Amino acid sequence: ELEQSNEQLQEQAVMLEERTAHAATLAAEAERERHRAEAALAALRDGLVTFDAEGRVLFANPRAAELLGVRHDALLAWQRDDGTALPVAAGALATPAARAAAERALVASEEVGAGDAVLHVRAYPMADGVAVHLQHVTADRRAEAALRDSEDRLQRAQKME
Repeated sequence: ELEQSNEQLQEQAVMLEERTAHAATLAAEAERERHRAEAALAALRDGLVTFDAEGRVLFANPRAAELLGVRHDALLAWQRDDGTALPVAAGALATPAARAAAERALVASEEVGAGDAVLHVRAYPMADGVAVHLQHVTADRRAEAALRDSEDRLQRAQKME
């Protein structure tokens, strides 16, 4: 009977080793996928910042920090309720993110980023936080203003004729 118990114990040990190896393989695959996803998000021309339900930054790609005029590590370390102030440009994220979380709806706005850049900010509620997409639209807004100015000049010229 002792021998049978010993055999069962050895079988369980082998099964545990196999499960542990399988879990390690799955963990390594998940880590590779996480790195791939982060690399893809880092390559975006737009900024992306995600917040958890308490307002802590979970992820920020380098482009988001650049658009906001803050260091990437400082943006990643920011917590809304920890008493540290985010620079004014990066603080532009707080209002749309808080509204999206409270309203559980997409919030879109235009904010000023680093160097007076105009950013189109879209905050999307997630199950456990908010994702904020930042798009640099300064050139678009300047082109729109130049077009309006040209149209105004054309209308004034036509009235003079």
